[in-house]
Amino acid sequence: MDSSLLLLHAVTVRYGRTAALDGLDLKLSAGERVAVVGPSGSGKTTLLAVAAGLRRQMAGRVERLSGSRVGILLQDPVASLDPRWTVERIVEEPLVDLRPRSAPPHRRAAVVEALESVGLGGLDRARVASELSVGQCQRVALARALVARPGLLLADEPTSALDPSVAASVLRLLDRQLTATNAALLAVSHDLLSFAPLVQRVIVLDRGRVVEDGSPDRLLRAPKHPVTVRLVETAHRMVVG
Repeated sequence: MDSSLLLLHAVTVRYGRTAALDGLDLKLSAGERVAVVGPSGSGKTTLLAVAAGLRRQMAGRVERLSGSRVGILLQDPVASLDPRWTVERIVEEPLVDLRPRSAPPHRRAAVVEALESVGLGGLDRARVASELSVGQCQRVALARALVARPGLLLADEPTSALDPSVAASVLRLLDRQLTATNAALLAVSHDLLSFAPLVQRVIVLDRGRVVEDGSPDRLLRAPKHPVTVRLVETAHRMVVG
């Protein structure tokens, strides 16, 4: 039985005469974790927007497993939250949209569970987003993305706004939550080394095309395409520096 959760076949997206995605193929299976990396302008963000249904392709086909929910974790955790809303209201919002007939006590129980799973307790639920640190905002954003038990989580540079120690903590938390829920992950990131332990596959994009696709260990050990070589060299230099 085919376990494909997301399928992109020959997808093309253009901005004027420039192809952001150029006949791109991608298959993501249930429970699979994939990181998409590439230089600036390679099409990473456009790919995520197409996968989320926020951007229509001009050619090709996009298929999602029927009934599978999608959670989205945005790049800037602070900007992704309404600063006037309480943490509880922010995390409950997807349940209001997806389960409008569910009883408020059931929704609140799901919110409490989601927040506790990311290390936020009862006192945090009443705080407004403007009172939170950047790391706390990312934890709230993760709870919101997973509260409705999506089959697929889309993450756009989820650690780029965080300092290294907080970023490492968020990635460990993300790993635990994906394991607990068995959600698939499609993550866009520039941080190849940090994401390597979290994913099973790394897809390298350049000019809207897949130029390399393999396990993180293989790509870090023996990159083949020049773009991958440069990304790996840059990642190692950042660690040394």
